Amino acid sequence: MLRSNLESLNPRNHPLLQDPDSPGLTSLTRGDRMVQRMLLAQIEKPATKNFERRRLLSSGNKQDMSVTAKEKHGQGRRWGYFPGIDPHLGFSEFMEKFFEHGKCSVRVFMVWNSPEWAYGVRHQRGLESLLKQHPDACIVMLSETLELKFFKEFVGEGYKVSVAVPNLDELLESTQAHVFASVWHEWRQTKYYPLHYSELVRLAALYKYGGIYLDSDIIVLKPLTLLRNSIGAAKQVSRNSSFSGAVLAFEKQRYCGLCLYDFYSG
Repeated sequence: MLRSNLESLNPRNHPLLQDPDSPGLTSLTRGDRMVQRMLLAQIEKPATKNFERRRLLSSGNKQDMSVTAKEKHGQGRRWGYFPGIDPHLGFSEFMEKFFEHGKCSVRVFMVWNSPEWAYGVRHQRGLESLLKQHPDACIVMLSETLELKFFKEFVGEGYKVSVAVPNLDELLESTQAHVFASVWHEWRQTKYYPLHYSELVRLAALYKYGGIYLDSDIIVLKPLTLLRNSIGAAKQVSRNSSFSGAVLAFEKQRYCGLCLYDFYSG
């Protein structure tokens, strides 16, 4: 009789979800268990509408405009989540309330446009390292793919971490790059959309709110409070350095607006 190996395909048996048998340094840490619980919860529950990418409606269509107005003032689209903040606020209103809610030593933005399941231990370590240096930081993960309560374990520990769905129409308002909001549906069909979208959103967030942008897998070893108008640099094999958008620190100012103009004209 042939032996079945179908059990090996069970996602609950993935190595990342297993706690090593031997105690000591190889066992799961407290942070590992937080991510383990989140992953198991995602496996066991059906998909929700929050996994779908939100489509920005064209302002040229009257019917779309009426639907947008109903969603903004009704029980429709939700742009962000954090306990104590009205979940039905528009994007800009939610962001303002989030930064005003409690202590906020530094504003940090991240962008995530990969599938939710791709958020792994490497990215969790980056978030943990940031919170170790800045436990009172206000961290916003700008994402169309993560569930709004994705970081509820961190929120339960007292940290200010939120997922917000970027509203390009509001983020890019009064900039040359605002044109991308009206062609978003066509733009996302292009080859390099994920990369260009991430670059656009990080620049727009810094232009509108000011603060620090970090790639989600950046490990923070020192406090970031002294960073002002700074761009990260990546060392190459040739020992030369090149600018990198993985780390950006800018006050709310004209420079990021010029970057958005270059993004539009390029």
